[in-house]
Amino acid sequence: MGTPVARPRALGVAGLSNARDLGGLPAADGSRVARHRVYRAELLVYSGQDSIHSSWEQTNAGDLASLGVRTVLDLRSAHEAAATPSAWQEATGATDARSFPIDDGGLGAARDYVDMLLTRRLASFGERHLGEHYSAVLEDRAETLGAAVSVVADGGPVLIHCTEGKDRTGLLVAVILGALGAPSEAIVEDYALSGAWRPDRALAYSPHFEEAGVPLASYRGLYESPPEAMRMALEGVLERYGSMSSYLTERAGVGDHVLARLREALLEPDVPQTVPR
Repeated sequence: MGTPVARPRALGVAGLSNARDLGGLPAADGSRVARHRVYRAELLVYSGQDSIHSSWEQTNAGDLASLGVRTVLDLRSAHEAAATPSAWQEATGATDARSFPIDDGGLGAARDYVDMLLTRRLASFGERHLGEHYSAVLEDRAETLGAAVSVVADGGPVLIHCTEGKDRTGLLVAVILGALGAPSEAIVEDYALSGAWRPDRALAYSPHFEEAGVPLASYRGLYESPPEAMRMALEGVLERYGSMSSYLTERAGVGDHVLARLREALLEPDVPQTVPR
C-alpha cells in the first residue's frame, strides 16, 4: 500500500463544494506546492442566475475576497462563457481574467458526448471513455494548456475553473502538478476529490437526459471522477513524452525558462510541521 499523500485544503466558503487550495501537495526534491498560490474550483455564477451552479452570495463575499486571487483562468468555451457568465473575477477582486477555451466533450463540441448519449450514438459513458477523452484533450489542446501554464508561471494567486471543476480544470492542474514533480498518485488523488466532494453530480443534469429516455447508468460516468481515468491520461503522457515537463516543452510549446519560473513561483521546502507540547 502506498504512502498517503497530503490533501489540498477545501476553501471552506459557503456555497462552494469543489474549490480547493493546491498548497501542501508533494512535489520534486523534497518540496511542496506553496499555500495560497493556485486554487481550483467549479463555476461560480451571480446570485439568482441559475440553480445548477454555485452562486456568489453576500454571505460568502468576504471569504472569496480574502483569497487574494490576482488572476482567474476560465477554461470554458466561448459559448459556455457567454451563456453563463462567471462571477469569479468580481467575487474575488482579481485584477486579471483570462480565457483559455477548451470545448472538447461538451455541448456543441467536436466530441459532444452529451449529444452522443442523447441521440444514442453512444450507449453509455464510463471511465475508459473518460480516460481516452482526457488523453485526446492533452494532445489536441496542448498549446492551450501550455499557454495557461505560462500565465500561472507569472505568479499568483491564480484561480482555475471550468464548469464542474473536474475535467478541464483537472487536466490543467494535472499538467501543472506534473511539471512541479508531484507523484502521479498525488495528482490522481487530487483529481478524485471532485467526485468525493460532489457525489452524484449527474443527478443535477438528469432532467435533460430523462426527457430523452436515457437512463442514469448510461450517463453517470460523464459526471464522475474515477481515479483510473486520470491515471490512464498520465500514463499516456509518460509513455509518449517521458515526463510532464517534456510534454510541455515538446508538445505544448512551453520553454524551459517558463518551467523554471513555474517552480520558483509555486514551490517551497517541505518543512515538517511541529506539534506544540
